[in-house]
Amino acid sequence: MILIKFIILILIVLTTTSLGMQKVKSFKERQNALNLFKRSLLFMKTKIEFTYEPIKRIFEDISSVIYENKDNVFNACNSENEITFYNNWTKAVDKTLKDLKQDDLEIIKNFGKMLGKTDKNGQISEIELALCLIEKQIEDAENYYVKNEKLYKTIGVVSGLALCIIFV
Repeated sequence: MILIKFIILILIVLTTTSLGMQKVKSFKERQNALNLFKRSLLFMKTKIEFTYEPIKRIFEDISSVIYENKDNVFNACNSENEITFYNNWTKAVDKTLKDLKQDDLEIIKNFGKMLGKTDKNGQISEIELALCLIEKQIEDAENYYVKNEKLYKTIGVVSGLALCIIFV
């Protein structure tokens, strides 16, 4: 009977600790998603500056080069129609970028509003604006991670130990 109790208490501590670790992992996933999107914007800027490829072709290149054909916003959004492009972009952002906070998503959705509606210089300006905003979000994500990593790990362990004390 004591052995079973001991095993249950260990499982409780391990479960709460893993919950804390999963929360910390979500912070890192947000950073990774923002960094990938930043790389995509830089790739797009370079393609627009030095090639005359259409946006659809640039999206395909980003999807294969940056995201290695994994599920991403650039391959989920594939409409050439200007009216439906923003709707598709918004749906694709919501569908594929689940690790991001609402502020991050709004920046990316707003970027999609102007995509393909201006000349080359206008597109580059829009990308540079989005890059600045994404840089700030990356910085915020890194600060949040550094600030809260130890906290969530500690909360996981301490809450498990507290539950063990209550059950004993």
